Amino acid sequence: MKKSLIALAALAATASFAQSTVTLSGVVDFAYGSASGSALNNATKLQTVSQSNYTASTSAINFAVVEDLGGGLRAEARYEIDPRAWSNGTGVSTAGALGRHQSFVGLSGGFGAIKLGVMNAGSLNAYSASSPLGTGIGSGFSFSDHTAVSVGTVRYNNSVRYDTPRFNGFAGSLTYAPGNADAGTVAGQTSTNPQITNLGVTYSQGPLNVAFSSLQTGALTGTGAAPKSTYNYIGANYSFGAARLFAGYGDGDKSAAVTANNVTSYVNAKVTRVGATYTMGAVTLLGQYATTKLGTAPDRKTTGLRADYALSKRTVAYLGYEAQDTGAASANKTNLMAVGVRHNF
Repeated sequence: MKKSLIALAALAATASFAQSTVTLSGVVDFAYGSASGSALNNATKLQTVSQSNYTASTSAINFAVVEDLGGGLRAEARYEIDPRAWSNGTGVSTAGALGRHQSFVGLSGGFGAIKLGVMNAGSLNAYSASSPLGTGIGSGFSFSDHTAVSVGTVRYNNSVRYDTPRFNGFAGSLTYAPGNADAGTVAGQTSTNPQITNLGVTYSQGPLNVAFSSLQTGALTGTGAAPKSTYNYIGANYSFGAARLFAGYGDGDKSAAVTANNVTSYVNAKVTRVGATYTMGAVTLLGQYATTKLGTAPDRKTTGLRADYALSKRTVAYLGYEAQDTGAASANKTNLMAVGVRHNF
């Protein structure tokens, strides 16, 4: 009888380790937005609901699973769905609803953490440290930072990421995606996914947060030919009282793809960004200014403003504005306006 009780206790302990904790969280953000300006004609002027260019944040429904494996080791998995894909027939492909955001499985412990799949890279961590407006309206992310790097700076398909443990405020990460560069040498195939190596370093201590990213992109041959490129970015923010200041700088070697007369060339890129937030009770004011230099072209300039009003701890109403200027002599300006509601759960 005693042996049976011990066996049952051991089985119960094993079962408790095998149990997984599933967490549902996310953000749903929709806005009414409009676009106008000299860079747009009647066919491209827009009024819409739910497109990501006009919202304050990116909507996502997140499923997170964690299992305690014992000995300080745990397994985790994450899957994110984009609810915007079913709400509007334009702007976001309905086919991309189940694969637009993070999707990965991983292990973590005293050694740090390793993830396999599609996860945010260190390049996004560095950008986020410099942007009070995230990637939403006013940030100019697509117009300024995203165009400075032809492969983007958010996440990469078929990748692996390793994160070191944090030590005295410092932590490091390495993201690697093997790509499919060899596809360009096979008849009928196009090489569209280069090899990606992204080194990230962060520092967070008290009111100061700093993040650095070095993004290396391998060359592509064949139909999708592109040169090897490098894009380094550093972002930082500092809080004092009700205010927080932000700044960022990026420098890329052949990182931006520019198409003119149906010919694509790869040029150097430089990005600068400054911003600030200030909170007064339920109201938070946010603003930033960014410039982007692509090769010898005139500077692109982005000015962004947003006002948030907290209706509760989870629900915020906001008014956003973004002014884009391509630097051209004419037909150079685009103005985005949006009013929306964001709910976190």
